[in-house]
Amino acid sequence: EYQDFVATYETLLPLEHKSGLAEDRVLLPRLFALAGPAIGGTVRALKLAAREAIRTGKERIDATVLDAVKFNRPKEVKAIVAHL
Repeated sequence: EYQDFVATYETLLPLEHKSGLAEDRVLLPRLFALAGPAIGGTVRALKLAAREAIRTGKERIDATVLDAVKFNRPKEVKAIVAHL
């Protein structure tokens, strides 16, 4: 389900190149670790990553872009993810 959501949401991002996050066995878990289990966190992380991809001229989300995203999750979400 998470993978399908990411694949669908990626089509909505205003990026020139497809990132292929949903199919990437390294980046998808990194996105989940960054965003947490809530869909809202994933949407926020993807928006921030897309903005960074545009700012850098990459026009796609890759590991470097995800690493550059400054994303602060609420403490409650961090606690939930720590127990997964």
